[in-house]
Amino acid sequence: MRSGFLVLGDVQAWDGDVRLRIEPRQRQLVLAALLWDVERVVPIRVLTQRIWGHPDSDIAHTSLRAHISRLRTVLDQSSWGVPGGVLVHDTDGYRLLVPSGRVDLHRFRQLTGQALDLPQEPAVERERARILTTALRLWRGEMLAGLGGTWVETVRTRMRCEFEEARLVWAWSMLRLGDPDPVLAALDRPGIDCTATESLARALMTALAMTGRTEDALDCYHRLRYRVLSELGTEPGPELADLYTEIRAGRFTADRHPVPVTRPASVTPRRAGGPGSVTVACPAGRTPGPDRALPGPGLPPPAQLPNPVTAFTGRRDELAGMDTLSTEPDETSIILITGTAGVGKTALAVHWAHRMRERFPDGQLFTDLRGYDPEHPADPRSVLSGFLRALGLDGAEIPSEPEERAARYRSLIRGRRFLVVIDNARDVEQVRPFLPDSPTCTVLVTSRDTMPDLLTGDSVRRVPLGLLPADDAERLVTDLIGQDAASDPRAVQVVVQRCARLPLALRIAAERVAELAGSRMESSLAALAEELADEESRLDVLGVTGDPRSAPTAVFSWSCRHLDDETALVFRMLGLHPGPDVSSHAMAAMTGRSVEAARASLDRLTRVTLAEPTAPDRYGMHDLLRDYARGLAATNDTPDRRSQALTRLLDYQFAACAVVTTLLPAKTTPPRVPAPAVDVPLPAPGDAAAARAWLDAERPGLVRSIVHAAEHGFHQHAVALAETLWLYLNYGNHLDEGSAASASALHAARAGGDRTGESIALMNMAGVLFSRGRTAESADHMDRALDAIREGDDPETEALILINLGVVERFLGKLSEAVTHTGEALDLWRSTGNLVGQAHALTQLGYLLLNSGDRPRAEEYLLSALAVATESGDLRSIGDAHEVLGEVFVAADRLELAAEHCERALSCMEESGSLLEQRSPTLVRLGGIRLRQGLHEQAQAHFDEALAAFDGVTNRTYLVSALNGLGEVYRVTGDHRQALDHYVRALVVAEEIENVAEQIVAHQGLAAVYRDTGDSASADRHVARARELGDSIATAETPRAGR
Repeated sequence: MRSGFLVLGDVQAWDGDVRLRIEPRQRQLVLAALLWDVERVVPIRVLTQRIWGHPDSDIAHTSLRAHISRLRTVLDQSSWGVPGGVLVHDTDGYRLLVPSGRVDLHRFRQLTGQALDLPQEPAVERERARILTTALRLWRGEMLAGLGGTWVETVRTRMRCEFEEARLVWAWSMLRLGDPDPVLAALDRPGIDCTATESLARALMTALAMTGRTEDALDCYHRLRYRVLSELGTEPGPELADLYTEIRAGRFTADRHPVPVTRPASVTPRRAGGPGSVTVACPAGRTPGPDRALPGPGLPPPAQLPNPVTAFTGRRDELAGMDTLSTEPDETSIILITGTAGVGKTALAVHWAHRMRERFPDGQLFTDLRGYDPEHPADPRSVLSGFLRALGLDGAEIPSEPEERAARYRSLIRGRRFLVVIDNARDVEQVRPFLPDSPTCTVLVTSRDTMPDLLTGDSVRRVPLGLLPADDAERLVTDLIGQDAASDPRAVQVVVQRCARLPLALRIAAERVAELAGSRMESSLAALAEELADEESRLDVLGVTGDPRSAPTAVFSWSCRHLDDETALVFRMLGLHPGPDVSSHAMAAMTGRSVEAARASLDRLTRVTLAEPTAPDRYGMHDLLRDYARGLAATNDTPDRRSQALTRLLDYQFAACAVVTTLLPAKTTPPRVPAPAVDVPLPAPGDAAAARAWLDAERPGLVRSIVHAAEHGFHQHAVALAETLWLYLNYGNHLDEGSAASASALHAARAGGDRTGESIALMNMAGVLFSRGRTAESADHMDRALDAIREGDDPETEALILINLGVVERFLGKLSEAVTHTGEALDLWRSTGNLVGQAHALTQLGYLLLNSGDRPRAEEYLLSALAVATESGDLRSIGDAHEVLGEVFVAADRLELAAEHCERALSCMEESGSLLEQRSPTLVRLGGIRLRQGLHEQAQAHFDEALAAFDGVTNRTYLVSALNGLGEVYRVTGDHRQALDHYVRALVVAEEIENVAEQIVAHQGLAAVYRDTGDSASADRHVARARELGDSIATAETPRAGR
């Protein structure tokens, strides 16, 4: 079975002959749970119960959403995809919109029901056997092979019964036809227990007797009788006993044992017209009337379509949409396919046209207008002449004037079902002569121009064409190249990526592989991948094969020939911009023009598909086009002009970030280097949310600008921009970008001799490592940052490094070192008068003293911290002090007062605009307090809310605290299975991030669970391990769950 879903064996999904990748196994289980009730809404509670065995688990709900999202992506990119999606959210569940007949499970049931519905007459017995044979062949092994769980075992058992019952019906059908050999092949073999049921034994004994194997038939009866007697204490039923007696006495004849067809109780197939059924209506035949005759007696309908494209791949969504548009030709007369040069517009048009030929029985006309050919564009007069000849006119009948030719062409196709393909049109003026005035005709136009002037109501449907998805691009390369690609999938991925998923480039690459294959011993595909590595020469590599007029540089150049000077400059600057896309403000900075003028040029580029909108007021282009634009800039713009453009861009980005980051909730310090004045208007977000939205949109380009600046000598810009963005990247958990920005800033600071910049970059890199749980590496970077800053005189930066080093040391269990370094930070901030820094250091010292067992001094430091923070007015510092005071009162067993301080801390954070992931540590602490108060529901709610911000990769420091807290909640409420699961997960993460304190909590929790369940040996092992870890850190107090 292909183009369908298979569960009668391992779980598979097929799109034609292509198997869709459904991994991991839990995602296969999600798909199976949906397929069981295909076409019907499956409530979320039912799905989570089937998959995880817990209908109300928040973690299960979160995991389910992730699996559903990935399944949607896979299915929507296949031919199963439909407008609106094939997997949809409906009321309180999900519905998989796949015909039940395309699922082997439901197909099996439908076929079984169809066979059983046949009348009990000898004339239809062979048909019954044939249908059942088809149904049984759908089974490929154990249902849902490789999957487990209560629900899987339940449905597996149920369907195994249905299979056995259907096989039994098939067996008797074959026996009634007098054909016992297939029955023996199916039933008399290892692994089939003939004593499983009396019905099975009766069928097998009959088949054996029919083939003269009397002794084997009697042996089958003896084995069944022994089992029934030993297990049930009874004799086999009278029908089986009579059969045995007849065989033993030599009186057996097959016709004396007809078995009526009965429907097994468990076989309940879907009936036609019932839920999930599909009714297919065959269209009535169309009788051609006199208006269908073509001009010119005896002429066949014109069929001018080019040959189908070799190895056409993908474009399922576009094809499905075009199919829908053409089903009602009375409403759709023009389909416009637009896209950049080389994206496959012609291939899609020709492929679709061949698929739809039967819908246009009166003919298909085709022309290539060569609209962007600088030397030989097609003459519309000549094209119309060719069309008229194809429609039956001879030369003398063709009018000489273009308008008369167009009018005659329209009159000849009016009222008929014609498809007219107009390929490679430059603009709407080239297309107009070929537009019919009859709704029975469909015109398919391809163009790089979006043709906004082609507006004739609802009759124009636009099909914008983007780059091939990665999977389809890889499949295209594999289909074109063959074995070399199949044996080296990694090289295929590299070639696809370096060809920007552009079909033209991929086809040229395949030709290049064929050339290389004859001249090199090593893999020609790998060799091409290596040749394409250099961005500067990539287009040259793709231009050495075949017709130079079809090389990417040639087709790109034809599009650019029609640009005015200002738009051409913007195109070249798009190639120079380091980021994936650009705003009109950034382009205004690069070109030195107004924002309005830059936006107008970007819109013109978008119209001719030399750029594409990626978001409101953001424009991008694919990599090969970017390479071409960058090459034009190198040729047309002097080095000074290019350097000035990048300088203006970096100045604008630095100035804009300096303004926007001041609105973020995290306290930022002014840049060490003042932001430059720029001519472009700077963003003015109204609040923290708007500021964060602007940074989110700009983030990819800003980070790439930092990297580019560091690599190309703009060292001060790289350092300043990285430092300005750091708090946004850190608190937003953009760790990959934070790592790239900090590494580039470190390189630039060292190249520029900026020791302070070097120390800040090292500190920020340490922050990324800390957030990823690589605590020891973080401490090493902090030490190096401290060494660098102490070579100069910068007390503010030195204090910042010291206090961050103290935080890392605390998590490593080095409390005395943490106290020393935090105290040094406090002294430095007192010397500079920095109140926010002082509050921060006092809070940290209070927390360290608390962990060392000195609660009175901890409270003293924290009250001082709260007073200083209040004086500074910094809400985050006030919240931090309240939070740790909550910990002090936890240690004093004044739990309600502790909870009040944590609630105040959360209020401060929310008021300052903090994100959930920034509030999560406080939620974890509050959960721990409520747990100690015995308020288990509140505790679980706080832990679950905190857990929602953790994705298992970032924020793992507090993730482990939340897991330990939930483990204790489940333990005290008696759910030992969930308790063990959460404590084990916490222990694994704590060991990965080297958090000794939380490892102790996890071991203690596991010991308590095992003791509660009577496993003293396991409990003792965990107690011993917790004690060993406790001896390894200098702390007088065992850490508590939820800290």
